[in-house]
Amino acid sequence: MSKYVIDLRLVKDKELHAVALIEAPNGEEIDVIDFSSPYMTKSGVAHSTLDKAAKVVAEHGGKHIHLRTNFLPLHRDFARRRNNFPLTRVTLGRLKEYGVKIDSIELINDEETGLTL
Repeated sequence: MSKYVIDLRLVKDKELHAVALIEAPNGEEIDVIDFSSPYMTKSGVAHSTLDKAAKVVAEHGGKHIHLRTNFLPLHRDFARRRNNFPLTRVTLGRLKEYGVKIDSIELINDEETGLTL
C-alpha cells in the first residue's frame, strides 16, 4: 500500500497561514498549497488546507495518506480518531467523498520556527 504524504504546517508571519507540501509515494513533490484567511481560526485554516491537499491526492489517484503536522489539535483529532468535533466531522466527510483516508499521522516540531502549535 503506497501512501501519499501531506506535510501540513501552520506558519505565523504577518498573518497565520497553512502550507501543505504534497508528495507522491515515490517522494516526488506533487503540489504546494498555501492557504490563509483572516476570518478563520487556526483549526479552520488547518482543516481547510487539509481538505484542499486531500483533494489533490484524490486527483492523482491516491487513496492512503500519511499526515505530518505541527498543529497539535489536528494531530490529536486524527491520531485518536476523535471525530466528535464539528470541523473534524466535516473534514472526514470530505475525505470520504474524495475516496481518501488518513492512515497514519505524525506530530512534528518545526525546526525553522521551533513552533508546535
